[in-house]
Amino acid sequence: MLELKVKKEELLKGVSRTQSIAEKRSSMPILSNVLLKVQNEKLSITATDLEISFKGTYEAKIMNPGQLTVPARKFYEIVHEMANEELSLKETDNFNLSVVGSRSNYQLHGLSAAFPLKR
Repeated sequence: MLELKVKKEELLKGVSRTQSIAEKRSSMPILSNVLLKVQNEKLSITATDLEISFKGTYEAKIMNPGQLTVPARKFYEIVHEMANEELSLKETDNFNLSVVGSRSNYQLHGLSAAFPLKR
């Protein structure tokens, strides 16, 4: 289960770039989410609308690798409002993401990164 610490500025850089790509309203809820993937001491943030995609890689302190999707707009708003500090992100039960700063604690409900695609 995903767990990392990342500077707000690094995270905000990636999440803000996904805003124009992640669908606001979609018949496929996964398209309004961003994929957070943690591996090899890096955090990668990916978004797509099935026509255009974005993938960025950012420095982070990785405690536990993993991947999870969270709502792009809400995640951006939370990160944007946090103080300039190091943020802790940790996946909890049922695809929830805990975002913790020195004065704030948020819980976001996400979707599995292993979203089944129709063939």
